[in-house]
Amino acid sequence: MAKQQRPTEPRITRRTVQGLVLASLVPLVVAATWTRLGTLVDKVWPSGHAASVTAGASPSPAAATAGPAPSAIPVRRTGTLVMPTNVAFDLDSTAPDWEPTKGEWGNSRDVAYASWVPQLSNDALIGLGYYWSNVAALPGAGPWTRADCAGATYGLDTARPVGDRIALGHGVCVHTTAGRFALLVVTDDQDGSITVTVTVWER
Repeated sequence: MAKQQRPTEPRITRRTVQGLVLASLVPLVVAATWTRLGTLVDKVWPSGHAASVTAGASPSPAAATAGPAPSAIPVRRTGTLVMPTNVAFDLDSTAPDWEPTKGEWGNSRDVAYASWVPQLSNDALIGLGYYWSNVAALPGAGPWTRADCAGATYGLDTARPVGDRIALGHGVCVHTTAGRFALLVVTDDQDGSITVTVTVWER
């Protein structure tokens, strides 16, 4: 019967020990190197600077998106108004006849037509209290908008709606007692009265 040989035990040499030690040190060296490299990058290029560059290069969607356009001020009412001489009307009214009053203005009447104004020697559209502080003739031939009335020169002699400034096709703006703007465009001119189309905007 053959004699069994004992298994040869591996020899642990000096080179083997060095290889094991080196293998265990490599991860530590790599980790330390990355840590050192990260510190150097932070010193050369701080994180705050990097964030600012990124923000400058790529605007946020909120900054790049324009806000909604302001909505137009709606029209309150439109209509045709026959204005006999010396009758005042309330352009803020929703009554079909614009609540006329003859011979007196009351607290809310905005405009009247006078077929003859002695101090002007002419016909005219008259504003509050028989003055011109809230009425203004518009230049040009139209069409006019609320913006024209908002920028009109109320109260100036050069903008008084008188004579040729209230001829056919001419426009006059009125700033009402309630703070609205109204546009009157002359469509007819008879002896003792005029007819206008009226557009009144909300405030």
